[in-house]
Amino acid sequence: MLYELATGTATSWEVSPRYEDLLAGTQVEFVRAEVCGLDEAERVVTLRSGTAERQLPYDQCVLAFGLQPRTDAVPGVSEHALTFHSAEDALELKKQLALAQHACRGTGTPLRIGIIGGGYVGVELAANLASALSAAHANGAPAPSVGRPGSCPPSSTHPPQITLVHRSEQLLPGAQPFSRDEAQRRLQSAGVELRLGTRVVNVTPEAISLVPTTAPDGAPVTELPVDLTVWSAGMCPSSVVPGLPLPLDARGRILADATLRVRGHPRLFALGDAAAVVDARRVEAPPTAQAAMQQADYVAWNVRAVVRGEALLPFRYENLGEMLSLGDQSATIAALAQAVRLNGPVAYAVRRAVYAARMPTSTQAAKVGLSWAVDAAFGAMRKAAQLPDKRK
Repeated sequence: MLYELATGTATSWEVSPRYEDLLAGTQVEFVRAEVCGLDEAERVVTLRSGTAERQLPYDQCVLAFGLQPRTDAVPGVSEHALTFHSAEDALELKKQLALAQHACRGTGTPLRIGIIGGGYVGVELAANLASALSAAHANGAPAPSVGRPGSCPPSSTHPPQITLVHRSEQLLPGAQPFSRDEAQRRLQSAGVELRLGTRVVNVTPEAISLVPTTAPDGAPVTELPVDLTVWSAGMCPSSVVPGLPLPLDARGRILADATLRVRGHPRLFALGDAAAVVDARRVEAPPTAQAAMQQADYVAWNVRAVVRGEALLPFRYENLGEMLSLGDQSATIAALAQAVRLNGPVAYAVRRAVYAARMPTSTQAAKVGLSWAVDAAFGAMRKAAQLPDKRK
């Protein structure tokens, strides 16, 4: 839902509610701090908040660090490109879009956005930005600041230009064929320029330097002029992970067994994108929210099993399919080995219903579901009011 947050079709409380709100009324203590140490002999985690440190004792500890954007692979990325990984990133992109649009209105030039990386994040972001910015351009007038459909202000008198750069000759290499084909069709119909088989060698505030993926070092460079660059081409485990005394794989992920216990560390469990897990059927869990949520259920069960002295349950990953957000009330869903394939507004509605149902608490799920239902109702009435009278 970060795409909707960046384009204003969803709000922060719907997409990224505060931990304090979610945990209110429970016995869970929320501590906002940075992990800076782990002592297994003493069974404590060292936390740092500003200059203050705190020792947090544990009997069982769950490590769920996740990934972070890797911006050191290409010169200029860390200095001149935005990342798109968190709610903070989405809000920063929304802010920078507004500033770039204002500048383009002043010069009368089109807004030029370069998105690097053709995986799920890059493709979905490109589709949602193309949809929102094209709608705002067609509107021709600033829209309300409230985060709802049509809330992106228009760009200049020219339509926006969005370019998606990807190293491979194929977008979404890990996606279902149905999802991949529908996403590519949607991008092309939205006017997104695809630069496939292309790698980035440098990023500046004004341009992205490109060469063919197979080109040797020193090959001639093509400059892609941009007003805004978004990096979505590489991830790595949280920077906290390398500093902990834990077994890691070649990609820097925490090694865990099929029960999600850290190998050789019986009081530690690991889950999510920063954990390397091969399940009971020898299937490696992918770095997706779907896999992490399934792992969370198993870890909760196994922590309780340890406390009760019961046998641990080996993790079994179930691929439930995938959902892509493609902007303009459009999405794709491929599930049950592609036996279920949906696209367009129906898939968009189903996707939102699934996200609402999977909110962390029933209260949050009810609030978000009601909010989105009201949005859908008003959106339908708005469209009905704009339909031409066929009797004329």
